[in-house]
Amino acid sequence: ALEVLRNPGRTAFLREAGVFTDRELASRYVVALERYIKQVTLEAETLVEMLSTHVIPAGEKQLAESATALSAVESVPAAARALEGRVKAIGTLLGELVTGCDRIHKLVGEAEGTHDETKCARKLADEVRPAMAAARRAADRLERLVDDEAWSLPKYREMLFVK
Repeated sequence: ALEVLRNPGRTAFLREAGVFTDRELASRYVVALERYIKQVTLEAETLVEMLSTHVIPAGEKQLAESATALSAVESVPAAARALEGRVKAIGTLLGELVTGCDRIHKLVGEAEGTHDETKCARKLADEVRPAMAAARRAADRLERLVDDEAWSLPKYREMLFVK
């Protein structure tokens, strides 16, 4: 959306009405671009930190507990099948989260290495934000499988409904 500020046809009315000069429009574009880059970078770094220090460790604890329970009930086929599915789901989501964190970290590094702010912002919008959304979806699914005691962050239902 910021690219509109660089389109003379779209901003002509602002110049004609004396609201902004070309230089002021260019300045607003640069400031908005810098703000966007800083905001998305900070959000991505915070997401990776939260996933790495809260979500993934909680998932690992739950995976270990569920795997232990599976070992204890292997002689009961119905229980074993149910727990096997749970262990597999938790393991799959943990894999998605670890891969997602690595991908986000790599993409942010690539974006920061881009010295063209427009290209950097485009990479953040086109690649980093979708990677963040995918990691968030995996974390939300994992949240439903992890015991409340192991989950160190407030769960959605806890935020919506005060106990």
